[in-house]
Order: sequence, then structure tokens, then C-alpha cells
Amino acid sequence: MSAWPSVVARVLLASSFLSAPVLSFAQTATVAWDFNPVQDAVQSYEVCIGTRSMACDTVRWTVGPAQNWLPFTLTPGVLHLFTVRAISAEGPGPFAAELRVSMPRLAAIPDRSDATGTAVAVDVAATDPDGSGVTFTATNLPAGMSIDGRSGRLSGTPSTSGLYRPSITVSDALASDTQSFAWTITTVSGNGGGGSSGITPMTSVAVGFSSSTPQAVGTAVAITARGQGGNGTPMYRFWVQPWGGAWQVVQDWSAASTYTWRLPAAGGYNVTVYGRNGTAGNGDVSASRTFEAVGSGSGGGTGGGGTGGAITAMTSVALSFAPTTPQPAGTAVTISARGQGGSGAPMYRFLVQPWGGAWQVVQEWSTSASVSWRPAVSGGYNLTVYARNGTIGTGDVTNSRTFEASAGTGSGGGAPRSPMTSIALTYTPTTPQPVGTNVTLTAQGRGGTGTPTYRFWVQPWGGAWQIVQDWSTSSTLTWRPAAIGGYNLTVYGRTGATGDGDVSDSKTFEAKR
Repeated sequence: MSAWPSVVARVLLASSFLSAPVLSFAQTATVAWDFNPVQDAVQSYEVCIGTRSMACDTVRWTVGPAQNWLPFTLTPGVLHLFTVRAISAEGPGPFAAELRVSMPRLAAIPDRSDATGTAVAVDVAATDPDGSGVTFTATNLPAGMSIDGRSGRLSGTPSTSGLYRPSITVSDALASDTQSFAWTITTVSGNGGGGSSGITPMTSVAVGFSSSTPQAVGTAVAITARGQGGNGTPMYRFWVQPWGGAWQVVQDWSAASTYTWRLPAAGGYNVTVYGRNGTAGNGDVSASRTFEAVGSGSGGGTGGGGTGGAITAMTSVALSFAPTTPQPAGTAVTISARGQGGSGAPMYRFLVQPWGGAWQVVQEWSTSASVSWRPAVSGGYNLTVYARNGTIGTGDVTNSRTFEASAGTGSGGGAPRSPMTSIALTYTPTTPQPVGTNVTLTAQGRGGTGTPTYRFWVQPWGGAWQIVQDWSTSSTLTWRPAAIGGYNLTVYGRTGATGDGDVSDSKTFEAKR
């Protein structure tokens, strides 16, 4: 035979980002290689993509002899190693030299507050494991501030007070990652020696409407917020999302607890209010409601073409699948949903997420209560169904399950496992502690059979969730808060390497000066 295939030193990137539910996003890439000569009589190509050399823990897949490309998902900040080998009737050839590729990851930037006339320097952290050079850009910075394109440092002296939401982007030759944060610039330098020691967090917030739902398009509806607990000046932010559309800020952070909103079009809306004490906040709380706008005329009727009161909300939905988990990759799995409660035609939407990858809609809203799905590669998957009554719904309900696709060819089943029933999260020392203190997070799972595994997450208040320790059998983690402010801490637990249903527990922690 002649030489085996060589990997083409290029990675083709899709033009759009794919969103991921808590914690991060991923970007689709396509890797390509040179075909073997025809005389080699290649029957297939075996592709190996992993996070360690020859680990193949991201993708191990076989394609036909007429295909010399394969898409996969890049995770920001993770090094991916790609290689391929040809297989003929004489057996497999050697793997080609590995191609290393990654896209940059930008660390979450906590919300902050500074005063006009005071010099400020903020360091922004980014990683790109393949060693590519990165550049930083920024938009919507406060007047007087700028960013160093090489280091990512934000520096300057703010000159104009207000609430800003800068977006910081880090880019390499392949892709980019962006983080946004809230930056409050005040005209004073603080009270009592700086910081927010005189402010304590709001404990809850309630949202209400001046009119009952549904109402006719064009009706003025007053959305009201009422914060409870803590001390300091209550501040509120109002959001509205048409079902199936994008979230919009209809009134940004202010001391106003009411916003008058006119229903713009027929359909359902999610309404959310965030509340906090103080201009820069000490941890946001939120509450959400749904509202429906109907055609012309007053809401609530059952005739005349509007949905009116003819549709009532579904109360719950059950999700099941067959055959049972685990099954070999490529097995046809029937995912079924069954809505309960309310009145109207049940509608369902099915989504699937490979663990560590992006969510994909496998069946859009329809009256079909089932979908046939085949797991493409071995590994764990999250399965979710959304359900509602009527074409625009009266408030979605949801349910989720997990599924494992094995690499074998048997009928699945494996050793008996049963789900973990609960989990407790603790930490030492107690809150609050100075920035940089070593904090030990400890998880204790209860119930079920199988090897307990745990995954730890941290979220600075107002920032993005970050995985600080991925799934492992370790039940402890040492973590250092990087900046002043509040943090949400969450641990997920399950039994077995891929689990039989996750349980979780959450706590809050404050880092001080």
C-alpha cells in the first residue's frame, strides 16, 4: 500500500454559535483530511478526537471511504486533538500525526461598581490551550475607559455616571468568546470606607400585573415588583420575552418598582423582574409570570377567534423512553411525552444535549407526543421535553431524563444501578471570608446504588456559571473566590459513570475585602 492519509492542517468553523443552558456555549467545527490513493482500496476512515493524546474521548467515529470530513463541537478553553486512519481489507493503518486545536475561553467578569474621577484597572482572564495568540476587544465601556488589545486589561478613569453593560471579546485565528457584565459608575466614591458593607441582600421579589391575563393586544398592563428582606435602596430590572422569541430589557435597573407595558401582538409572554438592594447589588433575586395577549376586544372570552379562556395551562408533563438505558450508539430510541392537566390541544417540543455539547431541537413544537432518536456517539445525553396547551400555549411545563449510549454492540443493561436520592453541599470556612481564601466544598450523596460521582459549579452573582470540577468520584473541591461579591455554589450528584438521574444542592457564599 502507499502512504496512509495525512491530516489536512486546517479546521473549518461554522459561522454561528450554538447556545448551551447553563453554563457555556460551544461552536461547531469541521475537520478534514486527505483521501488515500484509489489503489489502497480504503473501506472506511476511523476518526479520533479527544482532549488527551489518542484518548478519543470526544468523538470516535467511522465514516465511509467517500467522506474526508467530520463535524464536531469545540468547547471554549479545551484543547482538542484530532487524528484519522484508513482501514482496508488488510486492516487499519497507523493514525496520522495529531492536529491540535482549541478556541479561546474568557473567564466570567463579575458585576462591579466604581466612582467617577477614580482610576480603575480590571484584568480580564482568557485561556487558549493550543497556544494561539489572542486579542481582546470591548464595546459599551464607560466613558474614560479602554481595553488593552494584547493583555485584556481595562483601565482608565470613568468620567460619566450611569449603568453600563460592556461586552468583552477574546479572539484567536479560529473563533471568539464573549462575556458581558454590569458596570455601575457613580458620582461618589462610596460610603463608610468603600464597599457595600451597609447593604444586605434582598431575599425575594414578587411580580404582579394590574390586569388579569388574557388581555387584548394594545392594552396597557402595569407590571409591579415588590422586594422583601435586606436593607438598602431596592432596585429593579424588567424583562419580557414573547414565547419563541428573544428576551428584551423593557426597563433597566432603577428604583422604579412599576413598568407600564402595552401588549404588542397576540401570543404568550414570559415576564421576569430582577431585584437587588443598592446600585451595584448584593445578589440578584428574581420572579417570573406569564401573560397572554389575544386579538382585538377584551380578554377572557371564549368566542370571537381569540384564545381567551378556552385554553388553560398544562400542569405537568411526563417523559419516558424505550428501550431502557444504556444502549449501543446508533440504537433507535423512542422518546415519549404525556402532558397532564389544563385544556386545549397538547403541544410538545423535544431537545437532546450530549454531555459537554450543545442542545439540539430534535422535534419542534407539534401535536406529536413522541420522536424517534438515535444517539450518534457513545456517551451521556440529556433529554428534555417542553409541553403546553394550544399553539401559543399558556405557560410551558418541562421534564428531563438522562440516557447513556455505550460503545458496545450488546443489548445494554450492565450492572444494576439505582439513582442517588439526594445530595448535601457544605463548605468551610463559613461565609463571609476575604477574597483569595481557600474554601473547601464538600458533597455528600445519599441513596441509590453504584459509584457516586459529583460535578461542582460556581457562579459570581450577575455572572456566568463555571464548572470548577467536572464529573468525578471526588466529593471535595478547594476553591478560591477571585473577586469581592456574592457567589452561587452548586453540586450535582449521580450514581455510576453516566448516572441514572442527577440530584443537586446549592449554597451561597460572600467574598469580602
